[in-house]
Amino acid sequence: FRDVWPVKNWKLIVVILVSAAAYLNTVGHQFVMDDQSIITKNKFTQQGFGGVIDHLTHSYWFGYNGKNEGNYRPITGVSFAIEHALFGDSAAIGHLLNVLFYTLLCSMLLLWLNRIGWLDPTFNMVLVLLFAVHPVHTEVVANIKSRDEIYCFLFLILSLLYFQKWLESANVKALAISGLWLLLSLLSKETSVAMLPVYLVVAFRKKANWGEALKATIGPSIATAVYLLIYFGVTRIMDKTEFDVLDNELVQQADSMDLLATKFWIVGSYFKLLLLPTPLFYDYGFNTVQISSLSDPLVLISLAVLVGLFALFIVKVRKIQELESNSWLLALGFLLLPLVPVTNFVVNIGSTMAERFLFMPSFGFLLLVFLFIARFVASRQKVMIVSSSLVALVFFSMTINRNEDWQSNETLYAADIEKLPNGALAHQRLATVYQIEGDRKGNRASQVAAYRKAIPLLEKAISIHPYPDFYRQLGELYGATDQWKLMIEAEEKFV
Repeated sequence: FRDVWPVKNWKLIVVILVSAAAYLNTVGHQFVMDDQSIITKNKFTQQGFGGVIDHLTHSYWFGYNGKNEGNYRPITGVSFAIEHALFGDSAAIGHLLNVLFYTLLCSMLLLWLNRIGWLDPTFNMVLVLLFAVHPVHTEVVANIKSRDEIYCFLFLILSLLYFQKWLESANVKALAISGLWLLLSLLSKETSVAMLPVYLVVAFRKKANWGEALKATIGPSIATAVYLLIYFGVTRIMDKTEFDVLDNELVQQADSMDLLATKFWIVGSYFKLLLLPTPLFYDYGFNTVQISSLSDPLVLISLAVLVGLFALFIVKVRKIQELESNSWLLALGFLLLPLVPVTNFVVNIGSTMAERFLFMPSFGFLLLVFLFIARFVASRQKVMIVSSSLVALVFFSMTINRNEDWQSNETLYAADIEKLPNGALAHQRLATVYQIEGDRKGNRASQVAAYRKAIPLLEKAISIHPYPDFYRQLGELYGATDQWKLMIEAEEKFV
């Protein structure tokens, strides 16, 4: 990368050290949550090198649930299979690789910002440092499975680096490499499918003509087309997919206007988390997000913000010849485009909302805030460096503390249970942890003690949402604690 290295070494070293330091305390953590679906209980991953072809020819979750629908992320699946072949089921290696790839992403982000040269290099460094320590990223970096998010963003930035080289030199090889990196990004996670307009904005800055800018994006456009052909050929995304209300409560029967309002409420919650990343939850399943209405203050704020952002977009497009306008459009692109596929506006997905969906938008948000503040601060560099450093220190501390919650399923579920009083899955998952703990105990008294910790949690989950499998699990626990009458009642309700 000598030809894409226009940054003072000390700035890059600072970014590397801070990015790594923010997550080094995750290296000793265990596998958590969906890690079992993609790694420890995924038959393709567990085959090691022998599962590589299967990951390439099936959807992301097929090795776990046998369903060839939805997400297609073979690069991520293949990397986990290779990792298993080399190191076995090593959570330490998985977490270490997450930290290394995250650090590489932050480094490449700094290099790209300096390569395009739209902003001051010191400004770029501070921006990337804030991105590196933003607490909303903890779900991505502290959860091995979420490496798909890191790969997706990392490969996108590498693609943009070579795209810039193509614009500067008309080097066809650079264009081809840019397209290849974008294809790898798309094959890691589908988020980048919405990012073509970012290439257009970058190209316009160099070409100063929409027609020429559109022609310049031929490489990324071909890569996206190739990805879509592969995607539709491998998955059954066109088939009707049924999502469980436990995972996405927007699929429940409710007033259509209330459901629409709830989607805007979710967007407003995303903006709030980007600005003030607390409290953080691992679960946004059934009843964690309440069905809202158009009179909800957060819904109205969300609508106002979106209208304001749209107006800003119109103004900056009209002034796109100005360098400052390019920066604003870049920020809007990174903030809003990755949210389009995951807000349930276009199609329903497998989640109501999730903090990992803010991984790429957080960069756009921080850039937008920087640009906004810079307009009103006279001696903006000194003031912004000092204030941003203070915010970064707070974010760094919050990230370190939140990482500790992600040590294991038990620490994570127990840490969040008080924050999720209405979460059906949150209570059931912690109950399952205690049930497994009881199963592993060597004596009867210890087993019963663990089971009795699980029972009230499952009872709470059922009071929130009487899901049939919850009754089956509760019946097992009643039986394991000799509460036979209650066991029969629970089993009858399950049936």
